Amino acid sequence: MESKVPSGFGRPDFNGLERMLFRFFQLENYCYSKWFGFRYRDRVKLGKNCSIHPHTFVHRGTGMVEMGDGVILERGLHKIFFNLEPNSKVVIGDHTWFLTFDGQTIFSCKSGAEISLGKDCWLAGGHFAAAKKITIGEHTLIGRGCLVLDSDLHQMDNESPVQCAPVTIGSHCWLPNNITILKGVTIGDHCVIGNNSLVTDDIPDHSFAAGTPARVIRKIGERDRVP
Repeated sequence: MESKVPSGFGRPDFNGLERMLFRFFQLENYCYSKWFGFRYRDRVKLGKNCSIHPHTFVHRGTGMVEMGDGVILERGLHKIFFNLEPNSKVVIGDHTWFLTFDGQTIFSCKSGAEISLGKDCWLAGGHFAAAKKITIGEHTLIGRGCLVLDSDLHQMDNESPVQCAPVTIGSHCWLPNNITILKGVTIGDHCVIGNNSLVTDDIPDHSFAAGTPARVIRKIGERDRVP
């Protein structure tokens, strides 16, 4: 005896109401994408097949945002902020994914500064503030509450200028949560930094470092590396 095909939501073939809802969502996404392209036509350059939800993306300033192919800014509880002064730039590599359920992500650039992310990165929050340059390699994972600064942000006295030095984070790194990286630091490839660490000095390739300030605890072997 043949079993009857259910007629409610989730049946193998979509019913008329479901097809109507899908068409509505497609129309909504189409309108959003057109509005987004017009709204930021002079400040945002999108690659192919990007998924940028306008409720998530907030651009304040006149700097440029350049996104590679397949970049995803998903819709969630938090937003992605770009606070960019004139002649500054944020470059996001192909297939980088921004999660918005854990915390907000903020990119802040002084005039002429640049923040660059490699392809296939994954970010779930954090604040990246550049007065000169912050560079993040490919396949790097960064969790919520991380803070990356390439300057002191303030003068130590009335005569001295604000101290700045570029920050470099390598490829295939993992920065889980609440990690602070200060100016002039270079983190090598295939590194893992422990939660709540303060990184003030360079970390060599293939290292696990943790602490305040962070120190290398052990080398990372082939089986430990971030794929």
